[in-house]
Amino acid sequence: MGRGTLSRKEAERILRDRNANMETLRRLPADVDPSLAAGAVTALLDGPYKNGWAFGRSCQQLPTPVIREVLACLSRAARTADNNVNRDTAIFVTALVSPGLPDAKLAEAWQAALVALLDLNTSYGWGSRQRKEKIRGVAADAQLVAAVQTVAVGCEDTSLDMLAVLCSDGSDASFDALMPHFDRAERSGERLEWLGMLRKHANLDSEPIRNLLDTAAARLAALSCESPAVALAASIGFGQPKVFWFDAFLGSTELNRSNVPLYQGHIRIDSRSPNWFSVWVTRVSSTLDRAETAFSSKTTRRDDLELGACAAEQLPRWLQHASKKLGVDWSVSLRTGLRGKKRQVLEDWLISG
Repeated sequence: MGRGTLSRKEAERILRDRNANMETLRRLPADVDPSLAAGAVTALLDGPYKNGWAFGRSCQQLPTPVIREVLACLSRAARTADNNVNRDTAIFVTALVSPGLPDAKLAEAWQAALVALLDLNTSYGWGSRQRKEKIRGVAADAQLVAAVQTVAVGCEDTSLDMLAVLCSDGSDASFDALMPHFDRAERSGERLEWLGMLRKHANLDSEPIRNLLDTAAARLAALSCESPAVALAASIGFGQPKVFWFDAFLGSTELNRSNVPLYQGHIRIDSRSPNWFSVWVTRVSSTLDRAETAFSSKTTRRDDLELGACAAEQLPRWLQHASKKLGVDWSVSLRTGLRGKKRQVLEDWLISG
């Protein structure tokens, strides 16, 4: 047993109790039950908080029987579109690591794949030098680029970092893998702003890549100009901007037992999205009885709090109504492209009632 390695009995007790953390996964013994350990590993890529960084950080030194079992799980996830496991990660890793490799080669390939995965799950700012270096480093490795191309072809929900690798590579094969993502965005109007962020990492010497980004930017500009959000901006007093967006984050001044706002919410107005208006408010109690009201320009999803829905221009009155109905006062913070006096005008409008 290596230094710091858990005993089989202790490791399996932790795994059965579902108390495994990143440190536990780093200390698994060679004779641990592979199926039990694989369940804890794939849990990092399952559910609402799919954590590719934690997976890459804590699972590089898994025993080879566990690696093979995890690869079997990821292979199933890669083939199943409705599986909860993070599919872009599953496709990427299985494209790089063959379970039939001898133990030493398997461990080497596994570690290299997870190191690359960490480069694609960095916390550095999107346009930062460090993130650019990570993306260019992956784009400089033909094997990694081929794996990312496989992801982009097989997974609609490919991460932005992986798409950035393809834009940085700029090859014909990368262009072909990118095209469906841009086609879907241009037809639906969704995710165009998101895809526009790829320009910061793109190889603009590649004419096809440059044209792809330019076409998406033109479609986004046209969508924004036609959006009802622009009319809302005019009614508030901002004229006819080309783009109008803001996120308002709501928190009640009343706190729950965990000392966080009892009611929390989010309002989004964005001329760049077809679903240009959305509101969400939830009660965050100390129990599991979450209740929420959520509606948008397209639909009312649920109204557990019985607050009703409203049109975008009625937001100030709706916030006042929600405040009275719930018996709370709101604290509001804004994220927006507006600056200075215009930002203050927007804040004053929201809380005017």
